[in-house]
Amino acid sequence: MIVIILLFLLIIFLIPLLSKKKEPTKKYKSSAEILGEIGENKIAQILNTLPKEYQIFNNIYLSNNGMTTQIDHIVVSIYGIFVIETKNYKGQIYGNNNSEYWTENFYGKTYKFYNPIKQNHSHIKVLQRLLRIPFDTFTSIIVFSNNATLECNNLENVIYSLELKEFIQEFKKPIFNVLDVKKISDKLLQYNIDNEDIKEVHIKNVQQKIFEKEALLSKKICPKCGGRLVERKGRYGNFLGCSNYPRCKFTSK
Repeated sequence: MIVIILLFLLIIFLIPLLSKKKEPTKKYKSSAEILGEIGENKIAQILNTLPKEYQIFNNIYLSNNGMTTQIDHIVVSIYGIFVIETKNYKGQIYGNNNSEYWTENFYGKTYKFYNPIKQNHSHIKVLQRLLRIPFDTFTSIIVFSNNATLECNNLENVIYSLELKEFIQEFKKPIFNVLDVKKISDKLLQYNIDNEDIKEVHIKNVQQKIFEKEALLSKKICPKCGGRLVERKGRYGNFLGCSNYPRCKFTSK
């Protein structure tokens, strides 16, 4: 009898433990992700001050041949489509149109990041394919924090955040009508991926690609074609270039 009572009490004790749901694992963001979100939120606030005829899309995820593409901001208007890449850096920024990576010099420390001009060009190609409209209807804009110092030799469409609103409103020639703007906006809403799991996979894929490229660069291997990276002298100092030049034009500081 005592054994039965003990078994009964044991079952009563175990039932709540077995039925208790496992709490989801908390997901912590890296400092780079947090800084990126802060920068994107600031730009979103600026864009929201544009007149109502400008359609604003923030943090858009699009499907791209089995992969996902994340775009910080898209502004659709009768004057064209503005595709905005935001960089929330505070140091001195060095880069050009062709280099694979740009660099930030902050208190004597150097950090590399993928060329935002090339990055945004790939974003526009994805949008062009999905929306099926001419490439020249898009305008690429690279926006840096006002705390950064741009040492980019006055590259076109690379600006500070305080210049963004005025820059967009300088475009005065209509290339779309109001109906076009609505159709494009509807398509963006249709193609936008609103799934947190997919977004998380996208972030991990991007981080993995960066890690793989950095590993190759540390061994002086070209991440573009697998060639050998050799040191060369340029107009603005020494840099690493691919030994397969001119077939491969990869460069890195």
